[in-house]
Amino acid sequence: MRTGRQERPTRCFFRFLCLVLVFWFLVFLQYIIVDEWYPHTGTDNHRHFSGAVNINPHGLPNDHLLRVEDVRDKLKLHRKVPPDGHVPKGDNSDSDHHFEKLRRQGFPNDHLPRVDKSDNGLNINKVGGEGLPKANRPVKVLEKDRKSDAVKNIVEFIQEKMATSDSPNKAYNKTLAPVREVKDKNLTSTSNIDYHARSRDEAEVKRILNTIAPLAHVKAPGEFGRAVQVHVESLSKEEKIKMEEGFNRTGFNLHVSDLISLRRRVPDLRPAGCRGILYPDDLPATSIIICFHNEAWSTLIRTVFSVLDNTPQHLLQEVILVDDASDHPSLGSSLEEYLRPLPKVKLVRASSRVGLIGARLLGVAAATAPVLTFLDSHVECMKDWLQPMLHRIKDDEFTVTYPVINGIDNKDFNIYQVEVYYHGLFNWVDLTYFPSPLTLSMMRKRKSTTAPIMSPTMPGGIFSISRRYFHLLGGYDPGLKVWGGENIELSFKTWMCNGTVELLPCSHLAHIFRTTNPNLGKDAFRTVLNNAMRVAYVWMDEYKYLFFHNVVSNHVTPQFGDVSGRVLLRKKLQCKSFHWYMKEVATDLYAPISAVALNKIVNVKFDNYCLTHSIYYPKVWCGPCDNFIHQQKVWYLDNGQLLAGVLWREKPWMCLVANSTELVMSERCDAIKQRRQWTYTHENTILNTLHKKCIELIPGKPLVLTECTGVRSQKWVLQQPSYKLVTHPIRR
Repeated sequence: MRTGRQERPTRCFFRFLCLVLVFWFLVFLQYIIVDEWYPHTGTDNHRHFSGAVNINPHGLPNDHLLRVEDVRDKLKLHRKVPPDGHVPKGDNSDSDHHFEKLRRQGFPNDHLPRVDKSDNGLNINKVGGEGLPKANRPVKVLEKDRKSDAVKNIVEFIQEKMATSDSPNKAYNKTLAPVREVKDKNLTSTSNIDYHARSRDEAEVKRILNTIAPLAHVKAPGEFGRAVQVHVESLSKEEKIKMEEGFNRTGFNLHVSDLISLRRRVPDLRPAGCRGILYPDDLPATSIIICFHNEAWSTLIRTVFSVLDNTPQHLLQEVILVDDASDHPSLGSSLEEYLRPLPKVKLVRASSRVGLIGARLLGVAAATAPVLTFLDSHVECMKDWLQPMLHRIKDDEFTVTYPVINGIDNKDFNIYQVEVYYHGLFNWVDLTYFPSPLTLSMMRKRKSTTAPIMSPTMPGGIFSISRRYFHLLGGYDPGLKVWGGENIELSFKTWMCNGTVELLPCSHLAHIFRTTNPNLGKDAFRTVLNNAMRVAYVWMDEYKYLFFHNVVSNHVTPQFGDVSGRVLLRKKLQCKSFHWYMKEVATDLYAPISAVALNKIVNVKFDNYCLTHSIYYPKVWCGPCDNFIHQQKVWYLDNGQLLAGVLWREKPWMCLVANSTELVMSERCDAIKQRRQWTYTHENTILNTLHKKCIELIPGKPLVLTECTGVRSQKWVLQQPSYKLVTHPIRR
């Protein structure tokens, strides 16, 4: 017994030693045979072996993420599978190559000239610029333009400086298809990466920012996107007046904005699968263009600081602030002095108002990076907001990308998250952008929550585009004034000229949505309408009448300037038709192209009364023909439908129907069945095919169905639009 008790510790130690040896033998065997280890989380990025993949925070591998290969030698990244979110192919037509993303090679950039910083040009003084690192460096100013159109001169300057043999401005016989044969060297740089220099640049930027505006305490007002509550009753009378004046001037609560730190921390609102993605180190650099006019000091500087804080410095070529002739005292010399110490920040001033579109063209002329990124002047960038957009452009230069735009409440500056599963459409009424939820079929085609979303249109205030592609598309239409329509034009011609517009769920920032835009002026509606008419005439083919029928009244011929240059540009670029766009891209946007437009339906007996409908009230009445013009326009379809009005944001199409009491009503087209059939007879009566009765006008009552007797109150005259769409020279 004593001997056994003495030998038991020896046996236990021997067994433990055997287990340890077996364990390490299995580990060694796995390393030799399998030679691939998988990290446990997507944040374990410092250890990479052959065949390693990224894992999202849920522990599930994402098949679309970047694959790291041979990092120990070259640290070279490439895609494991093609990007997600492709639009499905149609028939075997010439347009099928539009969807073959892996075959796109990019633009030739060997002979792309840079902006001559020593040449003042026709209207721009040192527009290229070199930033403001020194106190004695002058601010770039657009010279005074007394007689001619300032925007037109900016466009001419850009064409003179940027035109190349491949540019549509000088060689219209070039199309976009053969340009894909050569890759742009600026977007495929494989030079050695100096990580030490990169770290020094990041540290230097942080040091300068901490010197100018140190980070506030984590519990400071507004930190991490929290709402700032202000008790108005505790404010003095003067403070209340000042708060109201600030709100009227800027469109948001300026008092709350001034309480928040200029470098406030923002939440990370990206989907969980986005937080473990690695992006290549050789992404192209970008020039960020921020245009403003009388922007509030706190929101403007907060925008600049958020860019510098949340953008990798090796991807940031420059931040170009374009002042569109602001006259507020805070944006004068004090702004120049404040910006001088900031690295990579340039200030370009226009001496006269050129509008948002003209200011952006001025910023484009000053930009030097291969990618252009446009931002509004009241946004806050979030973590890794830029890399997804640059990565998609690096993979395919014919891609225009924009981020998920979260909201900043204009009263308390609370940052709230928006739904990711949407894409952009446009209103037929005025061609403005609106977000629309993805259909069930679109959701099923997506392979992951982080895949790009194909978007027919984009908001236009925040997006990235290849500088080469922007110039090949002709930039912005020089006839577009101030604001409006430029985003729809760029969306149309991108899709129709061999490109794609994508919403990236992994790119997030926040934007202040103002109730009104105080900078548009009294003629804002007319300006936006004029811009929309130019876009519709050039790009929408036969579909443009769906738009013009809603904006033209009393048979007036619309005038929107000369668009012959834009028509020639589209023709020489061999862009696709708008019918292709509606069938392949904007598939969920209803467009009754076969409908007959009716300006008015006039009663024969009461010739000054017309059928008048409303999308808000179900009953249909008759009203004076000149007082309710837009409520009297109707579409008559070949299947007998009478459509009242057009799609406006979330409001559905409305149809004229007859209910059980034989009253003429306006109801949703998708909620009715056979009651929507109408026939315009040879006796000029409108017959309901279900009730076999005719619409009759009885003064002082809604329209009703009565037995068809052929009386004059049952007869109607259908008036069609008689305007002609002819272009006119732009008036100076």
